[in-house]
Amino acid sequence: YKQSSASDHGTLGFFRCKLNRTTVNVDVKKDVNATLDFFLTVVKGHLLAVACEILGITKLDSKVNLPPNVKHGQESDKSQYIRNLASQVVGRCTLIDKAITGEVVTTTDDHKYNYARTLCHYGALIMEYLDTWEHADGKRSFRCWRLFLPHFHASGRTKYSLQALCLQFQVKCVLSPQLAHEIMWHRYVNTRGGLGRNIPCDLYNEHVNKLIKQIIVNMGPNLTKEALQRSARSVSTLQRLCAQFDKTSDLPIEGGKHSTYSDAKDVSTVVSTVLSNNLLSVSDKKRQHTTFPKMNLNPLKSWSKIKCEQWIDKKKQDYLKFKGSLEEDSSGSDTPKFLHLPIWI
Repeated sequence: YKQSSASDHGTLGFFRCKLNRTTVNVDVKKDVNATLDFFLTVVKGHLLAVACEILGITKLDSKVNLPPNVKHGQESDKSQYIRNLASQVVGRCTLIDKAITGEVVTTTDDHKYNYARTLCHYGALIMEYLDTWEHADGKRSFRCWRLFLPHFHASGRTKYSLQALCLQFQVKCVLSPQLAHEIMWHRYVNTRGGLGRNIPCDLYNEHVNKLIKQIIVNMGPNLTKEALQRSARSVSTLQRLCAQFDKTSDLPIEGGKHSTYSDAKDVSTVVSTVLSNNLLSVSDKKRQHTTFPKMNLNPLKSWSKIKCEQWIDKKKQDYLKFKGSLEEDSSGSDTPKFLHLPIWI
């Protein structure tokens, strides 16, 4: 979020000033939640802008002229129409399939369009990963980490690349089927029931820690090491007891998420900006942002599949050396199967 990009219509720096998101800092680590909310708002505006172009409308509240077979058809026809619309939006915004499979991504001379579509590409990756949390879809989350690995490796994020590769090692090669299943699926918890209401286990642990802190405060001068250990062992039972008491007393259940304001107004602002500047439509003119004069359309332009495979093979060797099994297995005629497993593809 360079301050100099605030004058370039369509950049994140411009939308930061346009939406008055003062909590968004250049250093993302200072307020990750505010930055993520802002980024998702901008991405949603871009996706809805593409939907407006496909439907032939200029505003979100404009009337859509639906085909007669959809307007007066059955529910299956309406569902199929929505699926086709969503497919067109994804095809016009994302580059995930082409970038990962190594297909040539033809860049354009319209660098503003390249910037907007690359923005949607990264937004789609993040939104897909966040959606796996809510639906507790461990398999889809595992696929997201496989997609993250080339992006981490291309940007030189060594620690994140190792974490993504370590997950592949654990699930596919190292752990037993039972432990691999637990790592893939036992990452989420649903404390309130219902579809799409799961939260990560580490966030649930924070809720439990909050309850333990309340217990410590209520102990006052009676706080001892033995009393603290006894309370920590009974915290799960105490939590269920408090929930049952609140239910029988008709007390409202506290939500596990922080209350947030609606971003509908900000999304509408982003949509109007994208449509008025034709940011997601290729222009014959050589447009460019002042701060980003050369924006490539391929987010993995600097990534080399061969170098990534060599890096993965080296990490396999390092792992086997650490375990002390490389010399034993390689001394025979059969090479360890672990070395031939296609971890990331």
